[in-house]
Amino acid sequence: MRLPHPPVVIAQALEAASAGEQPAEALARALETDTGFSHRLLRIANSAFYGLTQPVETVLDAIMVIGFDAVHSLAISAAVIRGLWTADDLFDPRTFWKHSLTVGRFAEVIAEGMSLAKPATLFTLGVLHDAGRIILIQSAPKECREVAKLLAEKPMYRWKAERQVLGFDHAEIGAGLVEKWGMPAPYVEAIRCHHDLNGATQHRQLAHVLALADALSHRAFSSREERRYVAPVYPGLYDALGLDETQIRMLLERREAIERRTDQFYNSVVE
Repeated sequence: MRLPHPPVVIAQALEAASAGEQPAEALARALETDTGFSHRLLRIANSAFYGLTQPVETVLDAIMVIGFDAVHSLAISAAVIRGLWTADDLFDPRTFWKHSLTVGRFAEVIAEGMSLAKPATLFTLGVLHDAGRIILIQSAPKECREVAKLLAEKPMYRWKAERQVLGFDHAEIGAGLVEKWGMPAPYVEAIRCHHDLNGATQHRQLAHVLALADALSHRAFSSREERRYVAPVYPGLYDALGLDETQIRMLLERREAIERRTDQFYNSVVE
């Protein structure tokens, strides 16, 4: 299956992250080469998503105020949404991207609570986690209709239906996509294994965080009908992350705040 090349902004942002002693300046220069995109980025930075008391006027200002990781993450996330935008009668882009954004925010919150390094980067991971679904719709529309027909006839998990029809699932395609784009190896494994955690070997913790964020997003925002096609929480997942039911309830109590923030991000990107 042919995988698309990364949007220019993503390639430049990834290159800037390895720019040595001055990554902030390199990232600012890279993002400012596209005036329209940099304006959109500043609109996100100045929105209630970050709640800044003083507006930022340049990309470098944004990096200095909200941090390199946060700007790097929001730039890649915004570019992913705009670069992979697809509308189809089997696919509602608003529902899809709002789910992806809430997974990203839940992943970020979980990482913060666990004191993991660079929690802001997990927002991007959430935004990308189901990107393989878009590639499938673009590249194999006939087979995707067969998947939809199978799901309508026999309730089962979407990824299992994809494997039955195609021989592989959207998580595998998504992992191949982010690998081609030059994303870090932990992202590749986490995306590949977020529906099948037994396959995670080198980056199990990140895969667990992503799987939990996905489960929490569905539990908080998906309809009962949508949840029919989503696997339940993986056995032992809470224990693997050192979380209990009380902590899970506390995460779910942030539902409204997460929804507000991700709505603000989505609207700033697509308007």
